[in-house]
Amino acid sequence: MTKYLIVIIAILVTGCATVATSHRPSDYYKAGGNEANNEPLFGSTGESLGDIDIDRILNYELKLPAQNRIAILKLSNDSYWRHYSNDFTQLNETIARDFVGQLRESERVYDASFLPSMLVPEQRTVPYLREAAARYQADLLLAYRSSCRTFEKYKFT
Repeated sequence: MTKYLIVIIAILVTGCATVATSHRPSDYYKAGGNEANNEPLFGSTGESLGDIDIDRILNYELKLPAQNRIAILKLSNDSYWRHYSNDFTQLNETIARDFVGQLRESERVYDASFLPSMLVPEQRTVPYLREAAARYQADLLLAYRSSCRTFEKYKFT
């Protein structure tokens, strides 16, 4: 009976654990220059942009805080290679870990982490991705796509 009680307590304790992320630096909110503009840069509809909107986007001057939180979103789907080889899976994990590590070492970044899958929208358009990054409280969203067709390991039986 005590074994079951210990297992239940362990499940409850691990279920209450949180994922730690870095807190915003103290000078984050003091940084000026981010003027509030009620008009979205890319628009909120899926319609094509007019010449005036394209000109406004091209001439927009982005002012970032001294340190930023980056949410990373991998757009590619490597389901074909995922279960093919453990070596390839470890290679992908190493690349992702080193990539995030390099971002975190930057003086302009205080936190870089992958966007949780529960926040990733099914429709991956700019407004929906922007909303997902805002829910994650990220200053920047880095979306990337990678592919590898050179890794092949033939097994002869």
